Amino acid sequence: MNLLTRNELETLTNMAHPNSVSIYFPMGKNYTDDKSKLVFKNLIKSAEKDLTDHGVQNKEVDRLLQPAFQLLETPDFWTDPSVSAAIFLHDGKARINNLPFPVDEIHYVGPNFYLLPLFELFALENKFHILSMSQNSIKLFHCDFLNWEEIPLGDIPTSLDEALQYDDIENERQTSSRSHGSAGDSTSGVYRGQGDGRDDHKTNLWRFLEMIDNQLHLYIKGRGTPIILAGVDYFTAMFQRVNSRYKVLETEINGNMDNATPAELHQKALPIASQYYQRQVERDLYRYHNMLSTDKTSTTIEEIASAAVKGKVHMLFATKQVYIPGIYNPELDTAFLKDGNPDSEDLINFAMVNTFKTGGKIHVLSNEQLPETTGCAALFRY
Repeated sequence: MNLLTRNELETLTNMAHPNSVSIYFPMGKNYTDDKSKLVFKNLIKSAEKDLTDHGVQNKEVDRLLQPAFQLLETPDFWTDPSVSAAIFLHDGKARINNLPFPVDEIHYVGPNFYLLPLFELFALENKFHILSMSQNSIKLFHCDFLNWEEIPLGDIPTSLDEALQYDDIENERQTSSRSHGSAGDSTSGVYRGQGDGRDDHKTNLWRFLEMIDNQLHLYIKGRGTPIILAGVDYFTAMFQRVNSRYKVLETEINGNMDNATPAELHQKALPIASQYYQRQVERDLYRYHNMLSTDKTSTTIEEIASAAVKGKVHMLFATKQVYIPGIYNPELDTAFLKDGNPDSEDLINFAMVNTFKTGGKIHVLSNEQLPETTGCAALFRY
């Protein structure tokens, strides 16, 4: 079983092999084991027919599909609580990914794996951070739309009490330094004063947050990666004012999160992150439409597929459930439409794989978002 990560997607894009088989099917609460097995078995049979139609000998077909048939008899696979599954078969081996999101029933045979359902999730730069904060606890999580990882914060004080202890140590150092004849300003740590305590507490909180702001950049992964704050209103509002350098989103997870699990925080953050990145998709579509009258755009899949191989595609827009069979000839550096050929593959998937490999952006859209095309459009780098 392979954890679905961006690294796993990169591995799959580099595993081109003749007669590679991709199978996606739903599992989870709406499917009993028997129903899921029947769907999977039917998809295997469909892949078997395609391989036979492509002229693959029966013995080789059996070898290619044997790992899939073995899964039908593997109880642990069917008791996994995942929502869906993706099975990738090549050269008698299988890569198995349990997916936490719904997929359509798909079988595909070609020289590359069919990865559009995974590109929909991972091709976009969908990384973000969650900064869960209160005066008792500071936690930082690095996330994407599927996974999260807590980042150890090293020397950053992770509570107000710890910051006050840090301040005590700094005061002792300052006192020791002055006792040996040194002059200096007061410490930049947390302030301790006199009075009714309310102003002192607010000042201490402010300085605590400044200490976080000053050092957080050491632990943020990726410059410009958005941060979603989680905490009570007054605390997050104070950090918004203190913030000097980070892309902190206005929409927050409000409430006391001291006892929230990472999974709960991640679930609450997903709609916020999704909305943020959807605005990025809209900006990219706006940029594409503004360039329609130039030679830097195309809706011709043959041109797009060839351009993707050369790293020319800056942004690729594709719609779901559209297949355009064809072949790319590397010697001629040309893609052309061709159905029913053993070497044919979906040219949209081919363009996506090569755009991903060469660092282009990929957006998987609905038909309503890209109505003027037949399934694919591109904005070129040059």
